[in-house]
Amino acid sequence: MTMHRPRIAHARRAFTLTEVVLSIGLALGLMGTLLWFYQHAADTRDTIGQDLDRLQQRRLVMDRVTEQLRGAMSHRFLNIGLEGQTDRVTFIAARLPGNAAWAVRDGTDDFVPPEQDVVLTSFALRIEEDEDGYGVIRGVEMQTQKLIATETAEEGEGIESALLSSDFLFVRFRYWDDEGQAWLDTWEEGGIPKAIEVAFGYEPLEEDAEPIDYPHELVSRVIYLPGAAEPQDGLEELLRSLGAP
Repeated sequence: MTMHRPRIAHARRAFTLTEVVLSIGLALGLMGTLLWFYQHAADTRDTIGQDLDRLQQRRLVMDRVTEQLRGAMSHRFLNIGLEGQTDRVTFIAARLPGNAAWAVRDGTDDFVPPEQDVVLTSFALRIEEDEDGYGVIRGVEMQTQKLIATETAEEGEGIESALLSSDFLFVRFRYWDDEGQAWLDTWEEGGIPKAIEVAFGYEPLEEDAEPIDYPHELVSRVIYLPGAAEPQDGLEELLRSLGAP
């Protein structure tokens, strides 16, 4: 006699509508959280990148200004030194000859092109008028003008300008008076101060506000000028004997 085991019917239990809605809600919530973290990480990365770019640009501008100012000198023959105000500094400096001056010449007729070795340089804000006639600050500008060794070039002749940074909308210069042991807002032409404080800001100066009371973040550096060193003993007498003024 054959024994047959009774078949047990397994009931298939389906998902309810509530469970389906909860599952979809949890999945969407998880995806939204992951998307938020991704967007937050991307925004943080962009912010850090912008800060690094701004820091690098700030350093490049400061290094450029420092390099130029440390070459400032008093030119006895041209009777030009450094002249500065709060918003502008102008000085004379020497410039090394270009690459063409060091090239090897094939013959005696291949002359070295003449170059001016003295350059008049200035730093200030570039301000341009808009369509309505209002002045708009474009950034920090450097202007250079090549000079002849015996006389200055005509006013406005040979001036080259370059916008160093469009981020800086404020500039302030101060000049160290070694005798008075104080910072001055202006420096008269004819000599070189021992140091210059250069300060840049990302916001323009409000109307009727003094530069010394600039309320926003400042990027500043004190630059010492080697050209302000006192001449060695007997050097002035030697220059006078050679006919220098």
